[in-house]
Amino acid sequence: MKRAFILVLICCLLIPPALALDVHPAFTGSPSVIYNDGVQSFSDVYISGDEFVQYSPRDELGRVGPAVAYLGPKRFQAPRETISNITPTGFKNSKYDFIPGALYHRCHLIAHRMTGSGEYTENLFTGTQFLNLGVMKKIEGQIAEYITRTQHHVLYKVTPDFMNLELVCRGVVIEAKSIEDDEISICIYAFNVQPGVIIDYATGENALSQYAMTMPDQSYLAFEDTEIPDEFFQEVQLYVLNTNRKRFHKPECSSVKDIKPENYQDYAGTREELIEMGYTPCGSCNP
Repeated sequence: MKRAFILVLICCLLIPPALALDVHPAFTGSPSVIYNDGVQSFSDVYISGDEFVQYSPRDELGRVGPAVAYLGPKRFQAPRETISNITPTGFKNSKYDFIPGALYHRCHLIAHRMTGSGEYTENLFTGTQFLNLGVMKKIEGQIAEYITRTQHHVLYKVTPDFMNLELVCRGVVIEAKSIEDDEISICIYAFNVQPGVIIDYATGENALSQYAMTMPDQSYLAFEDTEIPDEFFQEVQLYVLNTNRKRFHKPECSSVKDIKPENYQDYAGTREELIEMGYTPCGSCNP
């Protein structure tokens, strides 16, 4: 395999924490939109380098900043420790009948399984289930599949969009570019929203959307009139696939640890989708 060389400027890594973007796209129902006409912000200056991940220091409010990683097969699998003891800013969680689990996730800017360094507090932010199990998992899955299949590298960057002194970001800009070829080229803005819930981004407080008229308009978003794809509601679940045996498992299934790295894949979607794709449910965990 041809040795890849990565393009990065030092200033690309020394970006200020809690960066507020110049442009804040408006949420109109789509989970994400093309950002900056699809043009990534990566540098044109080439330097040689190995796989790495770089986080920004948290700011005075404790908010995370942009993260950059050079992803490849060497660091693609690593054990994961608990992150339940880490509380990102604005993490005031709630449960709603139409959301499985809880509203907020401890979202990774750079997915743990891609770098092995996902437990750093500089990597975790308060994100909705809609964001984490929707756009972010889909893109992470695409990159995981690409690296496993090609053994190539991807330059990857996630920038949270905090406005003013808000503790919860409005969304994240996700940028990705494959180095050895042109197969992956991504620059999108993914919204940190949850259909049916209004979020006070200043504090992380949240409420059912029918109460939106009693909340300050500047701090809340309401979604009663938006059209959201069905797959982003409660049917969406996180599964682990064995791509060799064509079997799917719950993430906590004991059989997951026996899956070889080259056959391991995360999947966010529905049980029915996996069965249509030819996968069979694990007999032990009954996903």
